[in-house]
Amino acid sequence: AIEADLIGRGVAPALLSPAFGFTRWASFGDQGRAELARLTDEARARVQESGPEVTGCDREPSAIALAQDNAKRAGSRAAFRVAEIGELPPETRGWVVLNPPYGERIELSAADKRSMGEALGGLRQATVGLLAGAPSLLYAVKRRPDKKVIVMNGDIECRFALFRGGQRREAPDDPKEQERRGQVSRRVQ
Repeated sequence: AIEADLIGRGVAPALLSPAFGFTRWASFGDQGRAELARLTDEARARVQESGPEVTGCDREPSAIALAQDNAKRAGSRAAFRVAEIGELPPETRGWVVLNPPYGERIELSAADKRSMGEALGGLRQATVGLLAGAPSLLYAVKRRPDKKVIVMNGDIECRFALFRGGQRREAPDDPKEQERRGQVSRRVQ
């Protein structure tokens, strides 16, 4: 949310506190300082007072408090509130981006996966981005992603799936769920 707000308002990275390590290099002289000052002035001139409305949500109040502190330090105007994913109204527009727990450090319960899948699957007017460390998170959405790429989150292989608003392409169930219901038989070798 913080980065989205800053990007939306044209705030360059580190613009509010440009303390770059290279400014302490012996080879960074007056010409470099003048160029950095010029580039910083240009970047400040591009900053917009307003931008898109950006709200970050989490179910944990401590995460919200930390995000609010970080936003203040970064000069972000993003808003934050404690909320469950299921509280998003189906008519939500714009972007909804999630990075839910996926079992490496924090486990997401089966009930939470279902709730997340139902909420995201119902957002037909929003574009949804989902960073999933486990394929079961994608299957929970019950929509076929418009785009899916493999990305690394540290040493964890994840999938980033994009579900564009207005799409109604239904996705197949999780293969394990199909097998459980007898819809798919196992291969015998």
